[in-house]
Amino acid sequence: MINPLYTDKNICEQMKQAFQEAGMIKLPNFLMKESYDSLSRFLTKQKGVEHKIPDRYSVYRYPSLVVSSPSMKSIFFSDEFRSFLSSILGKKAKNFTLHVGRYGHKNYTLIHDSELAGKRIEFFYCLSPPWNPAWGGNTVYVANENPTVFTPEDNSFCIVEKGKDMNRFLQYINHKAGKNSFILVEGSLK
Repeated sequence: MINPLYTDKNICEQMKQAFQEAGMIKLPNFLMKESYDSLSRFLTKQKGVEHKIPDRYSVYRYPSLVVSSPSMKSIFFSDEFRSFLSSILGKKAKNFTLHVGRYGHKNYTLIHDSELAGKRIEFFYCLSPPWNPAWGGNTVYVANENPTVFTPEDNSFCIVEKGKDMNRFLQYINHKAGKNSFILVEGSLK
């Protein structure tokens, strides 16, 4: 399932140290090919439902049945995944929320007063065609006016320690993206 490189004890220790120092880490080629192909086939067949509140977000959300499907559970609710998260975080990864969204032209999320406040760990896994940052769609974390930008990258996994003074948004995806879209599996834990 997870790329064996990321489950190697020495590499895990290096990733843990990098995460503790930077508060975030991005891992390319996160899933092995078979797991990636299976998840990609499953999620690209699913239809999201448009959710839009103009001053907060526009996204196609997948129903909870997708999140609780065997395809999702075998990866994101597996002992291997929880053990992996625990090794990076340096603490037991207990219950976390998980949702899936598809982002394409005209989709975005904004910083909003009702956004969950407080410190927590956020993670997201991306399924994406080759993506041009000029199309928008970048996930941006901002703390003290210092942005950290994650451009959609296929089969990548990011973990971010979101501080109480940190905000997150997804840049508007403009017309240059055409019919291209990407899928984010997003989760958080306290």
